[in-house]
Amino acid sequence: MRFFVSFLCAALACAPTLQALVLEDLTASKTLEATLQDKTLGYYIGSFAPLHMEHEDFVTQALESGACDYVLIYPVWGGDDFKERTDVEARLEMLFKTYENHPHVLVTRLTPGELQDLLTSPIASTDKKKFVQLRIKGLRIVGMIGSDTALGIPQHPKKEKVFMKGMALPDKYTAHTVGVIMALPADSFVISRRNGQDLQVLGGTLSGRPITHVFENAYPTLSSTMIRGRVAKGESISDYVNEGVQCLIKEKRLYQKKKQ
Repeated sequence: MRFFVSFLCAALACAPTLQALVLEDLTASKTLEATLQDKTLGYYIGSFAPLHMEHEDFVTQALESGACDYVLIYPVWGGDDFKERTDVEARLEMLFKTYENHPHVLVTRLTPGELQDLLTSPIASTDKKKFVQLRIKGLRIVGMIGSDTALGIPQHPKKEKVFMKGMALPDKYTAHTVGVIMALPADSFVISRRNGQDLQVLGGTLSGRPITHVFENAYPTLSSTMIRGRVAKGESISDYVNEGVQCLIKEKRLYQKKKQ
């Protein structure tokens, strides 16, 4: 099996690179507005350390259900006090490899500040709080989140005030986890429910915006933490991540047990 994985990784590395649906490419070709005009864009944020089957399933469900026309899957950039994340470049590479030829999934290397500048424009206000609005005609943003996050947000008023509200980013958050959370304004949410969690307490809304779809999590016991633990122990992760991600983890020696 180890020989097969090594052979597969070598084969994938030599395979021709396919054209991804990349925000930067759409901008350069002047097709960004035509692509996103009058569309619903799922804004799916997370650590993705690593990207795994649950993440991919959520993207598939959101697209196939019609909850959104496109999904922007976007890794948080770190810079917080809660998690020690894998370098964002490695996580971006996982996303690009996984979705390199998907016609309805967008990826980007733009920072949160650059992403906000690309898709929004400031709203004139005399208030100290400055917000932005989507600048592409008819574009809507739907926030894609897990049920743990959905249930946790109302318990943290400060987070709820900014969560996907489209607040203009101060310099300190332009490449920061908080910037990812604040960058784009979502007018509704779709939720991936883990372990049958009861969402009735939310009353069908999240911070005053409707929850339009709830999808059952097809991998209720799967987590990035579990996968990292298996890698550190030298155990197989082939049932939990796709082949491209598995090869990148091996190639870059990610999540290896640190030598004492």
